[in-house]
Amino acid sequence: MAGMPATERSVLFAAALLHDVAKPASTQIETDGSITSKGHVLQGAKMAQEILWNLDVPFHQRQAIVALVKYGSGA
Repeated sequence: MAGMPATERSVLFAAALLHDVAKPASTQIETDGSITSKGHVLQGAKMAQEILWNLDVPFHQRQAIVALVKYGSGA
């Protein structure tokens, strides 16, 4: 990552910070005792979009970060 341009490093760093932003709000304990966070990826993408908008992150960077939050998790 050291050889990566600063903007790209910032995008990856922000995506890493935000990738599970919605987990606390979407985590539930099921009747069988299992713990799930169904829907946290889409909810997280929406939350990340709002957070980044409020921080005045430029459009293209914001879209790249949200895409990584939404599609980069492998979930």
